[in-house]
Amino acid sequence: MKLIQDIINALDGPTGDALDRGQKLKEIEAAINVDDTAGIKVHGIKGNKLLLSVSHAGFATQLQYRQFAVLSRLHHAGLIANVNGIKVQVRPEYSRKTPKLRQPTPISATSRAHLMAQSEVLSGSDLGRIFRRLSER
Repeated sequence: MKLIQDIINALDGPTGDALDRGQKLKEIEAAINVDDTAGIKVHGIKGNKLLLSVSHAGFATQLQYRQFAVLSRLHHAGLIANVNGIKVQVRPEYSRKTPKLRQPTPISATSRAHLMAQSEVLSGSDLGRIFRRLSER
């Protein structure tokens, strides 16, 4: 029985090429992120530009200033050959936290007294009941 890695290595054609490109992009990403905490993601190579994305504009600016150092590191590692520039996109990562339910703010004693007084004046109406419920908060 062949291991999955043997099956992947035996793939030819477009599937094998896509797997090879994906593996190469992962290696480039690992080489760039060795000393960074910016979470740089490699999206590909278009023409002679390396396409990267970061989560914050400050990281993009730092990466543009360090472009020569990053490219020379990748050239010396043998990961890229004909790339002479970097294009950086900013793609913020949003957290999908559920918002906390807001608790009603307690009202002051003075406001409570005014609401109760108005509810007594309007005792028979819906507005009087609303004022009474508000004063009980």
